[in-house]
Amino acid sequence: ERTSDLIFHNFTDKKNSAPQSLLALPNLNSKYQCYSKENAIDLVCCVLNENQYELNLYQYAISEDVWENLGTLIASEYPITDFCFVEHGRGVHIAYVIEKYGHSTLYYGQMLNDQFFSIEIVALGQKIKPVIFVYNDVIWINYLSALILYSSFSSNSGKTFSLPVKCTLQNSSITDIFLVGCKNENLSGQCFLGFIDQQPNIAVLSQIDVDHILFYSTTNVELREMLRGALPTAVTPPPPNDQVQKLELEINHLRELQKSITDQYNELASFTKDVQYEGKKWRKKYQRLTNEIKTKEPPPKSEGRTTPVAMDPPPSNDSDSSLDRLL
Repeated sequence: ERTSDLIFHNFTDKKNSAPQSLLALPNLNSKYQCYSKENAIDLVCCVLNENQYELNLYQYAISEDVWENLGTLIASEYPITDFCFVEHGRGVHIAYVIEKYGHSTLYYGQMLNDQFFSIEIVALGQKIKPVIFVYNDVIWINYLSALILYSSFSSNSGKTFSLPVKCTLQNSSITDIFLVGCKNENLSGQCFLGFIDQQPNIAVLSQIDVDHILFYSTTNVELREMLRGALPTAVTPPPPNDQVQKLELEINHLRELQKSITDQYNELASFTKDVQYEGKKWRKKYQRLTNEIKTKEPPPKSEGRTTPVAMDPPPSNDSDSSLDRLL
């Protein structure tokens, strides 16, 4: 059986390990992404598990030379065609695309303290290629569709996103651009969309860079101060325990409502059955009594026919006159 595996090979000055297969991929074009951080490498990869597509998060401990499966971020019965993730603060932020019946839907998802939630960004009839990064506590999602770049952002920790708009930067040669080793504390992200023309031109970041992240840009102090004053402070999502308790209350309320509706339905069904039984019983009784009445009713009396007697008419005045004359 021909399979596609993701191979890991560790090259160091002290150790040159043999290549090892980390996991099997759905196909050779399956997407995966690594995110390097201090003493660890995080890997997100799409795998096929019992006819279900999953985005799983793995972590490689560099000092221990050990891989660990941190769990499944997204599970879908439909193909996950593309994704991009970034780590910021205590959470994992991910933009991913699910293809269903020829349409692509872009989602944003966040894993925080083992709690995952997602929201839909846009649905299109074309392929979508997304990237995600966080700059000055604002979450930015860029995506390329039909050779046009779009952007959407969230300034409240991913609770809501703006409507997608076309990016200022547009070009027919848009490709992936990776910023590796960037140590700016205001920027989280390594993968961007843009093009190279003597220097990298990166969608959104080239327009809002106020910290001289891109070496050819200048620090725009006025814009930086304006943005810091205008943008709201990032809202920290409520603690997971509060969310769980709220969900449990809602579930209990729905269960009580469902039980009440079920009891009412059962009572109505029982009452309907009783009415039908009584109606059937009275209908039979009515038919029986009707038949008895018809049976006991005397037959109608037959009336005899009488023959009229013909009588002579009384004598007329003329006959009386004739008799008088004879007398």
